[in-house]
Amino acid sequence: MEPAEPPDLSPRGNRRVAIAAEVRLEFDRFSGFLEEMASNLSEGGMFVRTRNLRPVGSRLRFEISLSDHWPLVRGAGEVMWTRWRDLGPQEPAGMGVRFEELDPESRELVERVVAERRRSGYSPFDLEA
Repeated sequence: MEPAEPPDLSPRGNRRVAIAAEVRLEFDRFSGFLEEMASNLSEGGMFVRTRNLRPVGSRLRFEISLSDHWPLVRGAGEVMWTRWRDLGPQEPAGMGVRFEELDPESRELVERVVAERRRSGYSPFDLEA
């Protein structure tokens, strides 16, 4: 018997509590970053595949880099929603994070990746999922 999904005890209207959290994603090559993150990015946020979920409403710092520690995207955000288990290949466990801060280089890269994705006929990641 599969365990029941835990209830969402952190609706968006509740008071938010800041926590010290950090998310690091690392890719061997820039093409790996594009393959993984292109469908998980929008101008306003990203989806992070993880089972190490943070509570909805929590704030975190994040860095996406190449394996040589070359930073691609870094900033801070807020967890908007979580999926605690895989629901299929197109719906893995993870969390939707809304960008609150991005340094200028990160903002520019995110905008370029999303624009290229749109030109290719794909929709950017939906943060309100």
